[in-house]
This record gives sequence, C-alpha cells and structure tokens, in this order.
Amino acid sequence: MMNAKDRKMLSKTLLIAGAVLMVIGVGYEAINYPWQIVLAKLGMASQSAMADPKPLENATWTTLPAEEWAEGDPLNVLPAQGNLLMARPEVENLTVVGYFKFPKLGISENIVLGSDEELMYGVGHVNGTAGLGQEGNCVLAGHRNYIVMHPFRHLDKAAVGDRVMVEDEANIYTYEIYEILTVKPEDVYVTELQEGESHMLTLVTCTPVLNPTHRLVAWARLVETIPKA
Repeated sequence: MMNAKDRKMLSKTLLIAGAVLMVIGVGYEAINYPWQIVLAKLGMASQSAMADPKPLENATWTTLPAEEWAEGDPLNVLPAQGNLLMARPEVENLTVVGYFKFPKLGISENIVLGSDEELMYGVGHVNGTAGLGQEGNCVLAGHRNYIVMHPFRHLDKAAVGDRVMVEDEANIYTYEIYEILTVKPEDVYVTELQEGESHMLTLVTCTPVLNPTHRLVAWARLVETIPKA
C-alpha cells in the first residue's frame, strides 16, 4: 500500500498532468478557432481571396463526366467519424476533384472522391450524389475531431446567408446556405434534392464533437458560377 507521502506525490503528479492536458487542449482549440468570425465582427476581416489547399501527394486530379457523378449505391446512413486515428490510412486511387472554400470559417481543403477513409485527406464527395455545380444535390462530408484532418470542426458556427465555394478545373461555384439542421444518422433524405431546389450543396458532419450521435447538416443553393478561363 502507498503511504501518505506517496499518495501526496501521486496526487500532485495527476494534478500537473491534468493541467498540462488542459493547456494543450485550450491551445489546440485556440490555434484552430476560426478567428475570421471575430475579425469580421470587428470590421477587420481580410478581403483577399483564399489560397488553394496544399496538393495531396499520391493523389490524382480528375474531372468526371456528368453521368459518372451519380454512380454509386444510395446511402443507408450518413457518413460517420469511424475509428480515431492519429495518422492517415493509405487509400488506393485517391482522387481529387476540386477545392472547397468557406471564407468565414477559414476552410480551404481538397475535395476527394469518397466519404470513408478518404475523409482523412480532405472534404469528401459522397458517392451517388450530384457533381460540383451540377443539377441535383451535391453532398460533401467532413470530419470534426481528428487531429490530422478536421475541415468541418467549426461547421456549427455556420449561419444562414453564409457563402461557400467549390471549384473544379473549369469553374468556381458559389453556394449560399439557406438552412441548417441536426438529424439522425439514418435521415438520408437530407442528401436528396429538396422540393423547390435545382442545384444544391449539402454539407454533413458529425455532432456533437465528442459523442457524435447525430449529424449536423447545412443546405445551400447555387447562386453564382464563374468560369476560370
């Protein structure tokens, strides 16, 4: 059994360890917080265009024909967090199809095909949904709580009226968020084209961060298409 001195030393050690972990956690959140929101409220937000994300190694860039975007089985459940990983798993045939940018949240990430392990490399295009800027509902998923990839970490701070951009090799598509909702994982109706809409973008992530029992969803509609050339 531990004597009083040993117990006191153990208590001090645990307190110090807890304090260190707390400082690390606070620092991590501070580094990744979308300070653009605060700066915008102060009238100090940057007006410069967002930089493109860093190219992914061992990934190919492709532009899919319109008919190939919709290939894939219908979803039975919305994308989930999966296993907690400290490193990216290897993904065969990793394919980049564009860029996703959300200026308000400071997000600039590659869009990759797939919404499983591919989400450890960027924002994932959900198979079987419309292509970037195309008619239908283009569904993009992203993680929130992984150290190596968490593009939708602060999606809960999105608001109706916010604008997001997706880019392919030919165009920049701007969408405006018109509704934000929280649903169950099996509520796959959110990936369908909603009544009265023609060109939609749906953003999906898990919520809450630490116990992701539901999905946070943002619906947006296409408001502008700008050719790059």
